[in-house]
Amino acid sequence: MEIIEYQAPSEMAQFFELIKLLYPKMSEETYMQMLADMAEQQNYKMVVVFVEGKPVALCGYIIGVMFYCGKYLQMTNLIVLPEYRQMSIASKITAYLQQ
Repeated sequence: MEIIEYQAPSEMAQFFELIKLLYPKMSEETYMQMLADMAEQQNYKMVVVFVEGKPVALCGYIIGVMFYCGKYLQMTNLIVLPEYRQMSIASKITAYLQQ
């Protein structure tokens, strides 16, 4: 199992099929436009989990700062393929992002 971070929308584009599991009506054009907007406006990034070279999970995230709480992590769109859901992948993603 390998976790890889992606920052550029052009890199994240390849994971459209995973995102479609949560948003089946979303077009690839909308996905690309939203990725570009989120990366530019919110410094959106993504981690992807690979098992034997296959992307099986992803999680978008934003690291921000607020007066009331300081630095924070906002995780978005956590997706794990159904056949990989008993492998604690979501827990591994959470632990990775909390580092």
